[in-house]
Amino acid sequence: MSELVYKTVNTKQELIDALNIRRHVFVIGQNIDEKIVFDLYDDKSLHIIVMTEGKTVGSVRLRLQEDGEAKLERMAILPNYRRKGLGQNMLTFLEGELRKRLATKIVLHAQSDVSKFYERCGFSVEGPYFWEVGIKHIKMKKQL
Repeated sequence: MSELVYKTVNTKQELIDALNIRRHVFVIGQNIDEKIVFDLYDDKSLHIIVMTEGKTVGSVRLRLQEDGEAKLERMAILPNYRRKGLGQNMLTFLEGELRKRLATKIVLHAQSDVSKFYERCGFSVEGPYFWEVGIKHIKMKKQL
């Protein structure tokens, strides 16, 4: 695989690319309603993308709270780029960005089939499994 570039979204086109990744993974791939996948938080959030050969292949959204907590949402990587370390590297990059913004903790709702991935990346389970958009999830957190 060519060089990977992890970056915060700074242009309208980069945001469009990030949203297209999300559409591909969640709306098309998991049949989740667009009204849930896209919401009013998109314009107010920090978005991070991963690119290779000029193509965006992964994205994640972060909502910064006043109490130092950051909510990680809608992390998505195109199928052909999964299981190659992009997700772990994206988390490392976003943790650096959050520290710059003085965040102290990350929380997320992980789909149950990827909760072990987040555990390997230092997140811990917080509470029981629950259902969200018809998919089993679990709340997880990580101190920065």
